[in-house]
Amino acid sequence: MVGLTEADTCRKYVPPKLIASGWDDEPHSFTEQRIFTDGRIIVTGGNS
Repeated sequence: MVGLTEADTCRKYVPPKLIASGWDDEPHSFTEQRIFTDGRIIVTGGNS
């Protein structure tokens, strides 16, 4: 038996738990991956 990859594990176990917790109902939703920027994120400022 071949082990599951991280992506396989995520697909198999995470969505059922999210759905059972109500995270597939409005106003919540989830996707496997979401791109939220087209480039690098540059953090500015100092540490608190």
